[in-house]
Amino acid sequence: MFSPKLIVQSFCVVVVGCVVLACVNSGGSRPGSLNTPVDAAPLNDPPVLPSVPAEPPPAEQEQEQESEQIEGFTEPWKDIHVAAAEMGTLQSVQVKDGQQVTQGQLLARLNDDVLKVSLEVASAGMSATGELETARTQLELKQVELEKLQELFEREHASQQELDRVSGELRVAESRLMTVREDLDIRRLEHARIQAQLKQREIRSTIDGVIVEVKKEEGEFVSPSDPVVARVVQLDPLRVVFSVPNERRGDVKNGQTVMMRIAGGGVPIGTVEHVSPVADASSGTFQVNVRLPNPDGQWHGGEKSELLLDVETDDAP
Repeated sequence: MFSPKLIVQSFCVVVVGCVVLACVNSGGSRPGSLNTPVDAAPLNDPPVLPSVPAEPPPAEQEQEQESEQIEGFTEPWKDIHVAAAEMGTLQSVQVKDGQQVTQGQLLARLNDDVLKVSLEVASAGMSATGELETARTQLELKQVELEKLQELFEREHASQQELDRVSGELRVAESRLMTVREDLDIRRLEHARIQAQLKQREIRSTIDGVIVEVKKEEGEFVSPSDPVVARVVQLDPLRVVFSVPNERRGDVKNGQTVMMRIAGGGVPIGTVEHVSPVADASSGTFQVNVRLPNPDGQWHGGEKSELLLDVETDDAP
C-alpha cells in the first residue's frame, strides 16, 4: 500500500511539470530566468483590423446630388398627319419635303371636276327668277280681282259665291309664291353644300410648321383607310420631355422657368408646362414637359437634352 505522504509528493511533481511545459509552449519566461528578460515582447504580431471607408462629408454628398443628370429629349410641339376629308384621286400636290408652310396653306387637292359642274347647275337654278316673277304676278292679279269683286258685292252686283271663289284663288296664289320662294332657298342651300364639298377636296395645313413627309403623290388614290397626305410638325415652340427622379418632385412645378443644356448647342431657358402627377414605378421617375421657344429654328426635334434644376434663374423665356 502507498502511504498518503507519497501520493501527495507525486501529485505535486506532476503539477509542477505541467506548469513548466505550459510556459515553454507559450514562449513566456519564468521569473528569475537567466535566458529571457522579464519584459520581452510577445512573439505573435497583433491582429490587423479591416479598414472601413469613411462616409463623404455632407458637402461632397450635395455635390454628387447636384451632378446627377436629368436627361430628356426634344420633340415637336405639334405633329399633325394631315388627312383628306373625302376619298378620291389626288389632282395636284403643291408642297415638298422640308418646305415651310403656314396655317391654311393649300397642300394638295383632290379631283373635283364633277363637283364643279354640279356647282354651275346649282348656280343657274339659284339665279332663275322666272317662276318667282310668275307667282308674284298671279298673286297681284288675284288681289286686284278680289278688290273689284268686293266693290261689286257691296253694291249687290256680285254674289257671295263669286267672292268666295276669288278669295280661294288668292290664297292659292299666295301659297304658290311661298312654294317658289322655299324652292329658291333650297337651291341656295344646295349651292352652299356643293361649295363646302369643293373645300373638302382641298387639303390644307392646320398649323404653321414644316413638311416632314409627303406621303402621296399626284394621281394616287386617297381612301378612308389611308387618308393621310402629308405630315406637318410645329418646331416653334419645342416640347422638351424629361424623366425626373421621384425624390426631386419638390424641385419642379408648373410655370417654373428652368435652364437646359441641349446637345445641339446652347443653354436655353424654358417654361414647365406639365408635371405628371403619376410616377413610373419601374424607373422611379415622373415626366416633366418644358416649353422651349424656338423662333430661329436653332434646335430640332429628337435632340438629347439635360435639365439643370440646380441652376437658379429668374429670367423669363
